[in-house]
Amino acid sequence: MRNRPLAVFVEALLLVWAFHHRHADADAGMGFKKAFWQPLCDLSEDLNSATSSATGTLTSATQKLQLMQAAAMRTSIYILFNIGRQEVRAASLIHGYFLAKMRTAAQRLQTTDIPTLVEADGAANYLKGRLNEMLKLMVQTTSSSHGCILDAAGTNSVTQTPQGTIDSVQCSLNRTPKLRDPTLGRQTDDTGFPNLAEGAAAAQTHQDDDKRCRLTSGGTTNGISHTAAATSAIGLLDGYITTAADDVTESSLKNLKKISTLGAQNPAWQNAHLAMLTLEKDGSSSYNNETGDLDKMATLLEHTEKVHVPKGNTKPDAAKDKIKELFGDIKEAKWTEYMKKINEQTVPAQIAGLESAKKLGAIDDLQTLIVIHTHYLTKVSNDFAELTEKLVTRETQQEATVTEKECNAAGDDKIECDKLKDKGCIYNSTGEASKKCTLKKEVKAQLEKANQEAGGKDGKTTNTTTSNSFVINKAPLLLAFLLF
Repeated sequence: MRNRPLAVFVEALLLVWAFHHRHADADAGMGFKKAFWQPLCDLSEDLNSATSSATGTLTSATQKLQLMQAAAMRTSIYILFNIGRQEVRAASLIHGYFLAKMRTAAQRLQTTDIPTLVEADGAANYLKGRLNEMLKLMVQTTSSSHGCILDAAGTNSVTQTPQGTIDSVQCSLNRTPKLRDPTLGRQTDDTGFPNLAEGAAAAQTHQDDDKRCRLTSGGTTNGISHTAAATSAIGLLDGYITTAADDVTESSLKNLKKISTLGAQNPAWQNAHLAMLTLEKDGSSSYNNETGDLDKMATLLEHTEKVHVPKGNTKPDAAKDKIKELFGDIKEAKWTEYMKKINEQTVPAQIAGLESAKKLGAIDDLQTLIVIHTHYLTKVSNDFAELTEKLVTRETQQEATVTEKECNAAGDDKIECDKLKDKGCIYNSTGEASKKCTLKKEVKAQLEKANQEAGGKDGKTTNTTTSNSFVINKAPLLLAFLLF
């Protein structure tokens, strides 16, 4: 019996050791190991790519829109150079295709891509802001006995270097938009955040027992509370961390590996996950030109139908047939052939400040193309005005000739001549026999003046059929183009 006190003492020591050993790897109110915070740092760094991804997609889309605009401008310039030629009919469809494609792309950019990408960028950076603020708070909470951010073993607290690393892990905790780092790897996948630590308190080893961290306890001894424990568990980082309302229970981590199981909970995480999936998709492909045979180019087919197929036409291939008629074939090679013609159209030197003659396809600057287009549109408009004036003069001359013949047709009959007063006829009793009915002097003077201005020399009606053949043939075409 003399050894009984010694035995009791040994048993007590063993119980203390066992209790301590059971809790050696984790405890309430203690700091977080590297296995917890490193994935959060990696995610924060990965979220830096959100803005760059959104900007990249929008930049690519606008660049493709500008390319379409340049192509439309080149085609329109080509048409101005070749008014009246057969190939202009097909070129007009190409011009319309680019304009229609631009309209569809601009609508998508305005109504879909810009709002979606701005929202995605906001959601990703919102979560990043919360991560950065929490990690900054934790990494600054350090002393000889306290530390919320610990090394891998949980023995020592770690701090952030001026270079933005924590225990050799890149963790700038700032918003620095940049391209995604391929060495970092994806921090999101189709279902959630695969690299984040998770688990219930009792089964997890994300905390240690060497350094205290009051953020991980809602109790009064070493927790956030002072005179009384928290009334309920405290959620941090939009519910990812749950700090118990006592001094005993470890912090638990929400399983965010499968977002679909969360329901309406943790919206910051859900929105950021959807945002990163959205930003990973390259939506700029929607702004690409259509390819393939011409009857497979949906925008060209639709534009042709609107322009050339009368409303009510029930023929199923009417638009396809029209394309074949204008292009000569519906094979993709025809589109390539016409684009080559357009791009090889030469613009003379001095136009739009060009130092030497250039082919349209070699002119990329949109402003230069706009100036060239305006120059030739103005020229065609001026030419049309001049030709129209000549045409009107010729018609006036022809009308005057007919009127004088009508006067002379009345001969010496005063009664018949008086009936033609509204045409400028007057009866001259002393006039030439059989031509006493003639035009008034003032009317004839006006006609002579008009004839001289049009190129006549002797007051007689001049045959202008040859000189005005261009007017007669081209004026309707010019008018049609300008109206188009």
